Amino acid sequence: MQSSSSLQVSRLRKDGGFTLLEVAIAVVLILMVGTTAIASLRSGIRTLTGAEQSSIAVGAIRELREYTYRFTMEELDALHDTQMIPVLGNGEAMPGAGALQIHLDVEAMDDLDPSVIVLPTASRTRRITAQAWSGGRQLLEAAWLATEH
Repeated sequence: MQSSSSLQVSRLRKDGGFTLLEVAIAVVLILMVGTTAIASLRSGIRTLTGAEQSSIAVGAIRELREYTYRFTMEELDALHDTQMIPVLGNGEAMPGAGALQIHLDVEAMDDLDPSVIVLPTASRTRRITAQAWSGGRQLLEAAWLATEH
């Protein structure tokens, strides 16, 4: 039979606080939840940044198309294989698009069948392909036809 004093000591050990193992498990769980939350936050920020850059790229290519709308075939041919910063329809640099680069390719296409590439002297139709790049990765590619009237 146990004495009442040994019963009180036993009770004090059980009710006195957390064991080292319980504290360690709690710390590990808190670290796991915190790490997961931080990873999710970073992923969300990257997604938002990517969506914003894609939106700017769409606007930049749309503005570039408007900017080149009245170019002659010779002026368009001079843009072949060039890099440029995004511009507005009036030719000014596009605000907020400083990190973007636009790569242009201009190809002469057959006037009657624009799926056929021809020599520039044989046609007055051009296919302009614009690729928007940011941070070493391609965000967007768009192509359109331009003709002289």
